Amino acid sequence: MAKLIIVMGTTASGKSHFIDEHFALTDFKHISIGEYQRGLKSERELNSMSMEEYFNYLAFCNEKAKIDMVEALEAGQDVILEHTLYKAKRRIVYTEAAKAVTEEPIDIYVMQPSKERLRRNLKAYTYGDERAVERFFDEMSQIEFPNPVEGFDKIFSVTDGEIRERVVSEDLVLVERAKEELRQEQERLKKEQEEKEKGGQIDPLSDRQKLIKELEYKPFWHICEVCGKKEFMTAEAAYIKGWDYPPKLGKFGIVGPRTCGDCGIEQTVWWNVMKSANKNADEDNFGSESTYSDTMTPEHKRKVIMRIAKEPYSLLEDDEND
Repeated sequence: MAKLIIVMGTTASGKSHFIDEHFALTDFKHISIGEYQRGLKSERELNSMSMEEYFNYLAFCNEKAKIDMVEALEAGQDVILEHTLYKAKRRIVYTEAAKAVTEEPIDIYVMQPSKERLRRNLKAYTYGDERAVERFFDEMSQIEFPNPVEGFDKIFSVTDGEIRERVVSEDLVLVERAKEELRQEQERLKKEQEEKEKGGQIDPLSDRQKLIKELEYKPFWHICEVCGKKEFMTAEAAYIKGWDYPPKLGKFGIVGPRTCGDCGIEQTVWWNVMKSANKNADEDNFGSESTYSDTMTPEHKRKVIMRIAKEPYSLLEDDEND
């Protein structure tokens, strides 16, 4: 019977090179999700898509890859699937489809290059600056590592050419959790489609609301109001690195801490405002002067408050004139 091998990882993690190096002389059918996406749409068309259109397009390519994979396996042909597949809920769609047509064990290779190797790889994608390196390295940290309960027989990690088989303890609730995430996602998509079909009965989202929704997935500038550190990354990557920042913590446009993982809230505008309000309340209630003193310059307050007021638009461009 036919066998499935999955090679997964971020953009520029070396998936294609690894496959060419280790499986070029085999009879495996190579299915690359990246080739599907680039083959159906030009880079210009992809860049001009809204986030909703882009996700619909990705879903179409994923389904096409799955269908082609199943057809090849049914025909008795071994398959190598090259894909990102960060989350278990994405992987089980393919593993379950494969197990429905073949009893052969499924192996998976997880590409985990060093930062230096990733930096060299990205140059081939014209993503030469350090921001791209940090962005994709952060994405690697967000990968939900494969687990045997997803249907894998062997799990390997690949770091700069070194292949290591990983012994991973079974997470017995992982598949149930992943399926529940998929179910909720499908229900949400169905509801959105039904609302569209009602035609005018649902008030459309404002441009700002649409942008905020997109920033749940798209990278944007995170600016620490304490130390001035700036990083271009997704909200999920920022949360993992310890940033106190919307939309994970707080809301865009509402004053609250905007700090990196190394700075506390004691020097933020939000903290300053709260302490100032408490000072005034103490003086009104007890007639005594508080020991609190405002050490923040008016210019710093103004810049932070203006940036927050203009969120999320103020976080989209690398503009030093906040």
